[in-house]
Amino acid sequence: MKGVLKKGLLAVLTAVLVLQPVSTVQASAKSNADKMLSYYKKGSIKKAKQYNSKLSKKASKASIKKLSKKQKAAYRKVVKKYRLGYSSKPYLWGYYLVDMDGDKKAELLVRYGTCEADVRTAVYKYKGGKAKKVRQMASGHTAYYAYPGHAGVISVWGHMGYESVSTVVLKNGKLKSKSYGGREVKGSFFPFRQSLYSHIKYDKNYKPTLDLKDLK
Repeated sequence: MKGVLKKGLLAVLTAVLVLQPVSTVQASAKSNADKMLSYYKKGSIKKAKQYNSKLSKKASKASIKKLSKKQKAAYRKVVKKYRLGYSSKPYLWGYYLVDMDGDKKAELLVRYGTCEADVRTAVYKYKGGKAKKVRQMASGHTAYYAYPGHAGVISVWGHMGYESVSTVVLKNGKLKSKSYGGREVKGSFFPFRQSLYSHIKYDKNYKPTLDLKDLK
């Protein structure tokens, strides 16, 4: 009996030791992301870069891994409906998988259009066995980054020497955006980490191919 109790206690202690660092890392990432955006908004770019450098280079795939086979199949079906390759009609510019509403499971973002002037990003959520488009937003000259410790994305618009930064989340079926200001850029744009993968690859002739690995 003592041996059983000892093993049980050891298992509990092991679980605590394994889980605690993960939660600590997540809290740290959230804090660093918040401070980075706060200093960016204040115009303290050097300070913002310091906190940015503390973030992981790659975005977490935790919300993608939580998707069921049915959810992945539904998202895959949507993505494949968009034409691939340059066209006078709207074509696929990329798709992204990220938790937008805080349910820990990734939503599908599909970026499409004919040129930077009319590019849109459609947001799909899995409901009732299907991927349903809930909202869409303009996204010309825009790049998406993970928002560590939060649901949603960091959206960065950049064009002709100017950039603006905001966060976008899905709340109660609506997209909510919060601005963190912008600035004129004489050199490089702000080096945000954790760029979201567009799932489109190009060969040496700039011919696109679609990467569906995350949806299998």
